[in-house]
Amino acid sequence: MPKQLAIITKYFVPYSNVDSNAVYDLICLLLDKEPELDIHVVTSASDYRTNIKLRDFDEKILDSITVHHIKNPAADFDSKFLKLLFGIFEGFRLIRYAKKLNIESMITLTNPALIIFWALRMLKNRKLIYWSFDLYPDAFVADGLVKDSNPIYKLIERWTYKKSPYGILALGEAQFNYLEEKFGDETIQKFILPCGIHNVSKTNQPPDWYDPDKINLAYIGNIGKAHSVKFLKNAVLSASKMDSIHLILSIYGYHAEEIRTFIQNQKIKNITITQSVKQSEMAYVDVHLVSLNHSWTHISVPSKAVSAVCSGGAIIFNGSKKSDIWQMFIDSSSYITTDRDTIENVLNTLTTEKVENQRMASATTSKLLLKSEQETVDRLLSIC
Repeated sequence: MPKQLAIITKYFVPYSNVDSNAVYDLICLLLDKEPELDIHVVTSASDYRTNIKLRDFDEKILDSITVHHIKNPAADFDSKFLKLLFGIFEGFRLIRYAKKLNIESMITLTNPALIIFWALRMLKNRKLIYWSFDLYPDAFVADGLVKDSNPIYKLIERWTYKKSPYGILALGEAQFNYLEEKFGDETIQKFILPCGIHNVSKTNQPPDWYDPDKINLAYIGNIGKAHSVKFLKNAVLSASKMDSIHLILSIYGYHAEEIRTFIQNQKIKNITITQSVKQSEMAYVDVHLVSLNHSWTHISVPSKAVSAVCSGGAIIFNGSKKSDIWQMFIDSSSYITTDRDTIENVLNTLTTEKVENQRMASATTSKLLLKSEQETVDRLLSIC
C-alpha cells in the first residue's frame, strides 16, 4: 500500500493565492521524491477574493492527486462576526470530512480561522502537522479586532493551545519558538519551511517595466492587514522623487485600492504599476520593499521576502528585528522605519555597490533555503 498524506486547506487550485500556491508547491516537491505517494487535498469550494492569476499549474500533477471539494451554504456577510462564525463552521466541516479519510498523516493550514481548534480535537491519534501561516486566534489581536485581555479571547486562546499537534511546519525558527511556547510542549516535532522558496530561472526577456539605468525598487504582492500602509505610502512618495530609482508596484489585497487612490490623488507619475510580476521576472528587481506591522510579528511571515531572496534581490525591511524576515535575511537587508525622513535617508544610501553586495548575499541564502527545503520534504515523507 502506498504512503498516504492528507492536506487540509480552505483554498486550493484553481484559486491562486499564497495558501494554494504553497500547497501546490509542497505537493510537487513530495511527488518528485515519492511519485507513488497518495495525496488527498481537502478544500472548500469558496471563492478567493481576488481573481489575479499568479501562476499556472501542471495538470499532470493535479491528475495524480485526489481533491475533495467541500461545498458549504452560500454566505455573503457584511458583519465580521458572522464571517468569523461561518469560518469556524467551515473549518469544522473540513476537519470532519478529513477524519473520514482515515489517513494517519495530515497537514492542516490555518485557514479558515480556528481550524486548528477542531483539528486537534477531532484528529486524535494522527500525525497531525500544523502548517503555521497566519496564526489564529492571535491574528484577531494583531489586527486590532480584540484586545488580548478580552475574557472571551483569552478563553478561545486557552482552548486553542490546550492540546498539541504532532508537529509544526513553521515559516521560520522564530515562529516555531513562538508556537512551541504557546502550546507549552517541547516534544512537538519541528519542521521549517519558509513560504516563497523557488528556483525559477531568470527570463532572458526583460519585462517592460525594467530600467537598466536605475535601481529597480519594487513592492510586489499582497498589501494586506499585516502590512504597513503608512510605510508604503511614504516609500512611494520618497522613491518617486529620486532620479536614481525606478519604482514598480504590483499589489493586491485589503489595502491595494487605498494605495492606488493615494497615488492618483498625489499625482505621482514616476512609477510603474503592473498587474503582476512573474517569478521569472523577479530577478530584474534590485530591491524589494517588505513590511510587517509589529503586532503581526511571528503571526505572519511574508512570503514576498522569501521569494525576493530566492530571486537574488535585496530587501528593505520595515518591521520588528525579532521577526524571521530580519533574522533570516539580515545580510540581504536594509532596515527602515515608517517615517518619511528615515525612508529618504535609507533610499539615498542605495548605491549600486551596496545593492550588489546584498544581492550576492541573497544568492548564497537562496542555496541554503533550497537545501533546507529538501531536508524538510524528506522528513515529511518519513512520517507518511
